[in-house]
Amino acid sequence: MIEQKLGHDVGITELNHAQTATMIVSNQGVRLHVTTIGNCANPALVIMHGFPDCSNGMMALAEALANEYFVIVPDGRGVNLSDAPTDVAAYEITQLVSDVIAIADALIPGQQFVLVGHDWGGAVAWATVSLYPERIKRSVIYAGPHPAVFLDAITHDETQQRASLYMHALRQPDFENTFKQDNYALPIQVFGIMLLSDAKKSQMIAAWQRPGRVTGALNWYRAAEFVLVGGNCNIPIPDGRVPVRLLWGELDGALLPSLALRHLSKMPWIELQILAGMSHWFPHTHPVQCADLIRHP
Repeated sequence: MIEQKLGHDVGITELNHAQTATMIVSNQGVRLHVTTIGNCANPALVIMHGFPDCSNGMMALAEALANEYFVIVPDGRGVNLSDAPTDVAAYEITQLVSDVIAIADALIPGQQFVLVGHDWGGAVAWATVSLYPERIKRSVIYAGPHPAVFLDAITHDETQQRASLYMHALRQPDFENTFKQDNYALPIQVFGIMLLSDAKKSQMIAAWQRPGRVTGALNWYRAAEFVLVGGNCNIPIPDGRVPVRLLWGELDGALLPSLALRHLSKMPWIELQILAGMSHWFPHTHPVQCADLIRHP
């Protein structure tokens, strides 16, 4: 279901000569804020953001792709302008996948689409490829592990266990206070070079300040048992029907390049590129270069 109320739910502007619209898509009562850029007659491409990001962080990448694609950029549930359900179970990864499909059904019914994901959005993209391969034309994922591969790594790889200790902190019931402390100093530090401008900091802080949105974002981790040593994962390994290009920054200190390589043992059919000199935030710091890797399969 799409809600379009001119002057309220839908706004039309011009951005780099590409038409931009905002709208609300409802999935089982959860209202999801979606921005689209480009001509709806072009092939569709969906971009899923990571943590602690929102759709705003993906807009430079979306702009770089808007001449060739109809680019769809949602705020994930619990984030920014999307609804934030209070039940942790509402953030299980199958629910996040259902949001992707609901958005596609509403905006591009019956069409296949290219699915792009960064960080947590990459995990959601993997799960969507696994559960709905018939809907995905191809997928490009940057620094986002398949949930089953991450569970294997976090359980058996001590180096990745140490690198992922922050996830245990994020799952704690009082981490909202740490997240908000000193005017969101911690998440701003996580972004680093991306958020040096005052305008960018203000934009992200405004998203985090919306009631319940920090809790909503943290609930993605709290609902994910595959981030726990010896946890559970109900997302199967995809069967290879959907071409996947997996991109990873050589300098990623949280999701290590060894985690990227682990995907090849489970899915030898994927294309993996380790990007020399790049960090976890490549889609933000180098959106034009990232778009080129997405654009050319």
